[in-house]
Amino acid sequence: MKTMTKLFAVMLCAAALAACQKEDSAQSAGEQLDSAIEKAKATAEEAGSAMGDAADSAGDAISDAADATADAASDAYDATAAAASDAYDATKEKADEMMGDASDAMDDAADSVSDAMDDASDKAEDMAEDAGNAIEDACEEVKEGAGAEDTDC
Repeated sequence: MKTMTKLFAVMLCAAALAACQKEDSAQSAGEQLDSAIEKAKATAEEAGSAMGDAADSAGDAISDAADATADAASDAYDATAAAASDAYDATKEKADEMMGDASDAMDDAADSVSDAMDDASDKAEDMAEDAGNAIEDACEEVKEGAGAEDTDC
């Protein structure tokens, strides 16, 4: 509105100056002023119409920008959701793989413990047998040294 007011004031001043100039025409100063005012009104109406068109264009541009922003936000949301889903799937897959590896490692450890226990049991049996044989040998040596007829223990 300020622009329209300024434009109208400038036009009015221009009309007044034109009316003050002396011309050789037959028009009176009042007629010249009336003519200048009509021209100023017409120019002001054209400027108002142009400003209305500019406002409409600006409104359309703002609406288009808002639509584009909404579309971009929606696209960004969709892309983020897809990336999050992919990350979840990859993480789950890796966790499942690691759980499988851990299970295999625990099975291997259990097998190793079982093998070690079997080896220890076998060694304990061998040691018990060796100890029994050593006792029997010692007994037989004592009997032989004592001159016993039966040296079996």
